[in-house]
Amino acid sequence: MKTYLHAPQCPQNELEEILSARNDIRHALRSSRNSRGCLENLFGMLRPFFPVSFLLITEPRDIEEQRRLHVYPQVGGRDILSGTYEREYLRAAAAVSHGPMMRIGNQDDHAITIALLRNSLPRRRFSILFFRNTFADGKFAVFGIVAQGEGRFQEIHCARMFALVDLFSEYWKSGRGGKKTAARRHDPGYLELENLPGMQKTLHMLWMAGRQDFPVLLLGETGTGKEVAANIVHRCSARHGGAFVKMNCGNIPENLVDSELFGHEKGAFTGADAMHRGRFERADRGGLLLDELGELPLTAQARLLRVLQEGVIERVGGTTEIPVDVRIIAATHRNLRQMVRDGYFRQDLLYRLNLFPIHIPALRDRPEDIPLLLDFFLRRQCEKQGIGNMPEISADNLRKLCAYPWPGNIRELQNAVARAVILWSGRFMPSFEICAGEAPLPGAAAAHETAHDDLSLESVMRAHIAGVLEMTGGRVTGRGGAAELLKLNPSTLRAKMRKLGLGKERRPA
Repeated sequence: MKTYLHAPQCPQNELEEILSARNDIRHALRSSRNSRGCLENLFGMLRPFFPVSFLLITEPRDIEEQRRLHVYPQVGGRDILSGTYEREYLRAAAAVSHGPMMRIGNQDDHAITIALLRNSLPRRRFSILFFRNTFADGKFAVFGIVAQGEGRFQEIHCARMFALVDLFSEYWKSGRGGKKTAARRHDPGYLELENLPGMQKTLHMLWMAGRQDFPVLLLGETGTGKEVAANIVHRCSARHGGAFVKMNCGNIPENLVDSELFGHEKGAFTGADAMHRGRFERADRGGLLLDELGELPLTAQARLLRVLQEGVIERVGGTTEIPVDVRIIAATHRNLRQMVRDGYFRQDLLYRLNLFPIHIPALRDRPEDIPLLLDFFLRRQCEKQGIGNMPEISADNLRKLCAYPWPGNIRELQNAVARAVILWSGRFMPSFEICAGEAPLPGAAAAHETAHDDLSLESVMRAHIAGVLEMTGGRVTGRGGAAELLKLNPSTLRAKMRKLGLGKERRPA
């Protein structure tokens, strides 16, 4: 038996057909009222991509519970079979905390196949491609493809199934296959990574780190999801019931870093009108995320090192040592070793924090995740915009997006989806298309020309606001209105429009 915790590497052209069929498969799952209807809808659709004799699916349950296997077509005159997993499988299942797992086996070495075929189809040999998803609440569900004969499934079939795992997870969480987990309700970004094939190795590192109580250092380019990764580490730790306090070291002025980290006493400096508890005190018995650690000033690095070594802090202007019990999770996009060589980062602090470094891979290194992320952000943006009929991404558009390197990583992809939905909902696109890279907004060309003719701030501002108003059809307020896009108060925008002579806004009918 072979077990896969992440998608095997396959040529992109081998996956294009299954990626092109994703929208149809999604519709089939969404239109399914129950497990039998799900299998009926999928049977013919999956045959071009997999050797299929019959399909099976289960509902989310605890691993110890008896399994009800929904089968299509019927096996031995039955479409529901029952079975209990054997100890070998339970041990294998327990080894993986959350997320998808793919297994390829045959009649003799796969517990679910044994349960399925023991009495119904004796003296036959089968292969099975088996996808199991474990949710954050401990429940798990199964989807399997069974083919007559041995050795029918290869790595390409496993890669194709990984391209669909988010669709099955969506089905199970929709209410037909199980309610959304508590983790999903409280932290949508947490399960955003759960079903990404390219993140499975990283996820296991995060889960392993979470179970320990030492500092964790998250490394990776800007926009790769380091904060989401930090949330996973904290959630998996014994401190998950405590506070998880976050601080972006790059957003705090140097003269206020100590106050933010350690707090200050009343009267410690001008403006300190009351005692202030710092991030360490608020994170006591919990965790503290130090995002953009490389931006922390050297003086603050020295005091941070003392806290890590001695477990005590002193408020600014105070004389009392305050014990704190805090787990540090640090994140940075910088090369800290190079910063040590250049004299911008303390070597002893790096040794303290670098006990368990975890690299978050760039999006260009895991293109198999792009279709799943596109679906996720498209659904979320449509919900935000109040759009009921979610647009579909064409196969040609999807191929272009998968081939683009995404230098801004997940954040850039999210922005591209948001921009496309805004333009499409405002009817500035003849058809829905997500543009990778620099995509000019309507009116941007005019703004560019004006800026070259007249570089005054007023002229540039006028051209920019005019372009946004053109994009919204003159509408200032409401979702997708010019005020929202420009991040201005509507009254402020109206005042600027009057001053710049941009005419009256269009009132909604």
